Amino acid sequence: MYTFYQGVALMSFSDDDVSEERIKRSVNDWRSKYPIASAIFDKIPSMDLGEVVGTMYLVDVVKRLVKIRALRLSVPEGKEPLDLLDDKLSDQKVEEKINALKKSYPTAGGILERIHHMDLKEATMATFALDSMESLLKIRAALILPS
Repeated sequence: MYTFYQGVALMSFSDDDVSEERIKRSVNDWRSKYPIASAIFDKIPSMDLGEVVGTMYLVDVVKRLVKIRALRLSVPEGKEPLDLLDDKLSDQKVEEKINALKKSYPTAGGILERIHHMDLKEATMATFALDSMESLLKIRAALILPS
């Protein structure tokens, strides 16, 4: 099944993928695998399109912040990856972004507060959870758009 919006194919899903049941099943799975994000996962089945789009933005930004954390943890001490030398990715800038997001998206407070304290294993798990969340949001949007 292709999802079209104004004549443009947005993405391809099988009929089995695009269902309320699939979303609920995946939400339940991730609630137990990554409870810190359960407040967000729990809302996905009932989100309207505006909430879906806003949450997709949030997920995108949080994924970048978690990837920065994972990158810093994976680089040997004393070595600095070139990307991290950029002032845009300084600890202060990351902290400012986290604080701004917590005000705008209080349901994401738990995961946002954890970012600076994540070890590499948790940062990797958070990346997987956020990727899954993004997929579920796309499926939710695909269910809303045709209506």
